[in-house]
Amino acid sequence: MNLGQMPIAHGKRSTASMSDEENSELLTATIESTADGIYISGLSGEHILSNSRFFEMMRIPTFKVREKRDRDIFESIADQLESSIPFLFWIHDLLKTPKADLYLMRFIDGRIFECYSVPLVLRGRNSGRVWTFGDITRLKKTEETAKLYLDLMSHDIRNRLQGIVMSVEILNLIIENPDSTLTIVDIEDNVRRCANLISKVLAAERIDKSPFMPRSLTEAITISVQTINQQFKNIEASCNFEERSAIINADKFLETLFINLLENAILHNPKDDKRAWVRLRRERDGYEISISDNGAGIDDERKRDLFDKSRRYGGVGLHVVTQIVSKYGGNLRVLDRVPGNSSQGADFRVWIPEPIVRWG
Repeated sequence: MNLGQMPIAHGKRSTASMSDEENSELLTATIESTADGIYISGLSGEHILSNSRFFEMMRIPTFKVREKRDRDIFESIADQLESSIPFLFWIHDLLKTPKADLYLMRFIDGRIFECYSVPLVLRGRNSGRVWTFGDITRLKKTEETAKLYLDLMSHDIRNRLQGIVMSVEILNLIIENPDSTLTIVDIEDNVRRCANLISKVLAAERIDKSPFMPRSLTEAITISVQTINQQFKNIEASCNFEERSAIINADKFLETLFINLLENAILHNPKDDKRAWVRLRRERDGYEISISDNGAGIDDERKRDLFDKSRRYGGVGLHVVTQIVSKYGGNLRVLDRVPGNSSQGADFRVWIPEPIVRWG
């Protein structure tokens, strides 16, 4: 919506009937009401409009902003950053294109801002750029503190688990009672699960930062199934590839996606003879991977809440799976392995789009 279409809250008069001076006052009042710093410049680098929050955040006197060109303003800002050259390169490259983009600014004094810039379009023509600066210092500091505690807790918990493993090994040497031996095996299994859980939590924190690359689905699935068959003794997992040349945009966490789904199928299967089937086929403009099992299945009510983060039914493993699938631009759903009979096992269906650009 442009200013000529905006209604005024305190009267019935529209901006279309307002004078240029009144429209200018309305625009100024609007940008002054935001907590973000706003700077608007023309195609030639001249100052058009800015709010007082911008001067305050950038610690630049008002008269200097209105007298100087873009280049001088951004150099004054860059002088306050931990790394000025990448910021200036970003500005330089952005001014040559009509795209919108975001840049994370880290200041020498510890402040952290996000700079979001979009083209200024007037009457259908590119007339300059709008720069919006948001202060995310508290958010980033909180995020970094949380990551620090996560790393510290993971390190300490793993050390404690290693101590439990060593104690269990000693018990194995001195206890001959068969019932006690079974208890020790159970302890060892739970320790392994705890260590695996820590790895999944740490992996979830790194997923968004992992770069994309061309990945083979058949190769990733084969590696995942082999890993599961080696890790679990009472499981038979097999593959069926209806499409063998499936290449997608993915990252190093592609195997994590399939291993977590296979582990989920095994750990929630009460049967002694555990089976899992992985099928890959082309579906619409992408590929569908089906991971089904012969377990107890999932009833319809729980299916609806399985991926609801607030209910936490899926646990860390399924949360990581959902995060990976979302990053790939795909979707995830759960069905019955035998249609209409939820007690005969579950069937998780992952759909991932094929790349827009194919590799040779």
